[in-house]
Amino acid sequence: MAVMSPDDAMIQVRAWAQEAPHDVEFLPSTWDRSQRAAAKLGLSFKSTLGALVHHTGGLLVDGGWLRIYGAGHPRLPRAVHLFGPQVGFGEGLLIADDAVGGFFAWFDATHTVHYLSPDTARWENLELGYDDWLGSVLGDGLAGFYAELRWEGWAELTAGLAPDQGLRIDPPPRQAGPPLGERSMRPTSMVELWSSHPVNAGARAS
Repeated sequence: MAVMSPDDAMIQVRAWAQEAPHDVEFLPSTWDRSQRAAAKLGLSFKSTLGALVHHTGGLLVDGGWLRIYGAGHPRLPRAVHLFGPQVGFGEGLLIADDAVGGFFAWFDATHTVHYLSPDTARWENLELGYDDWLGSVLGDGLAGFYAELRWEGWAELTAGLAPDQGLRIDPPPRQAGPPLGERSMRPTSMVELWSSHPVNAGARAS
């Protein structure tokens, strides 16, 4: 690994990943891809989000359950700089998604991360800045956050998903029905899962 400047935030990101209770895969990025993303966002490697853009194509966390966007990679084409005004909530960025069709966004108005939950179908303010959120999901906060959206055998089912896929659950978690693990599930594209959220009113990430 190349020597980093002492003020490069990737040093902290890698420290979080090394201490994580689950696996964290760093997807590489090309120089051109990273420079293009960093220039569009106006970010340096001194910020945590900027470090991910400068150094990675994204992160796959806990067997790919959580996908954190960087500059993009063939396995994870959803680069953070590609999702802005079309998200449908004004100024902000989509920054991650998960295997059950949940999406994370950083809102400019609040400077906090919000979660579009599949079991409520609305944006929920997590009241965490990007750095605190990333440290939590790379650390021991991940399991607790998903306590209501995981079922016995979830790891085996989601292990077969590509990072550009999620599970379409029928009936959706936001509707009454049997326990989550007993519902019908099939792999589908994250674009389809994004557009199917009622809150988006037809908005698409493409």
